[in-house]
Amino acid sequence: MIKKVTVTDNDNVEISNLNRQFLYRKTDIEKSKSACACREKKINKNFNCLDKQSRIGPDNENIYNENFWSKQACIINAVDNIKVRKYIDNKCVFYEKPLIDSGTLGTIAYIQTIIPHVTEFYNDRKHSDKNPLGPIPICSLHNFPILIENYWRGKELFNCFFNENIIELINLSKDHDNYYEKLKKEDSITQLQKLNYIKRYALIIKSYNFNNCIELVMVKLSENFEHKKNQILLEYPEEFLNKDGSKFLRGAKRFPHSIKYDENEDFHFSFVENFLIILARTLGISPINNDEYIKKISKEMKTKKFIPEIKTE
Repeated sequence: MIKKVTVTDNDNVEISNLNRQFLYRKTDIEKSKSACACREKKINKNFNCLDKQSRIGPDNENIYNENFWSKQACIINAVDNIKVRKYIDNKCVFYEKPLIDSGTLGTIAYIQTIIPHVTEFYNDRKHSDKNPLGPIPICSLHNFPILIENYWRGKELFNCFFNENIIELINLSKDHDNYYEKLKKEDSITQLQKLNYIKRYALIIKSYNFNNCIELVMVKLSENFEHKKNQILLEYPEEFLNKDGSKFLRGAKRFPHSIKYDENEDFHFSFVENFLIILARTLGISPINNDEYIKKISKEMKTKKFIPEIKTE
């Protein structure tokens, strides 16, 4: 009978953790994961837990020493990197402790039960350091997101529109000579991107016209959800095969779809409305809080037609 469970995790709870487990709540954000896990006794009120809050690895062998490993009846892994998995596996082999290794890749669950002298060990698997779905290229990470980390792409775009571009504009206005000197050190694509955003933002501020905010939002909506997806569909059609002949769209990957803006679709309009409010306030423009007006102007805004990008290898 197991008298005590030792739980250790040196990370804190983040908002992205709330959608894939049942131990944490919004009130736990920024608190220790292991402390919150040990506190949770709704499933089993007799649960006896010891919270360590320290990383398992060579740096903490004074904590996870021979005395620690010898006392454990079994080890259950739920770590997020292969290096630590291999380290724990080596310890379990040395101290002859059963190990249950588990994890997820997108919507795919994974588990391996390791029993000393009966089953293979984690380090015996030749593919243990490889993604079971195969390598995920950058195009897949951004265009076919299957891991929870991939959705941080949205956070990157948010930061780009409402933080980084504003900082660029402020730095230019404060000292344009110094700004241009620093800009020259960037590559040509980055230079062009930064200057384009500065120009757009500066014109909107100068005009103090909410309709210009709507225009920018519609351009970005069209670029990200229509044009980019159309380009993806050209490069990776549904029947696209990898070099080894296997299907590209397999496992957790799903075929994407281009989105044409419809002001009467609640999800579409919610995106536009929230983008507008944040953008207008960021640029110091009073937003127009009138749904019908925004729907009318957004529908009338003309965006560029999609032109396929021809890529050569």
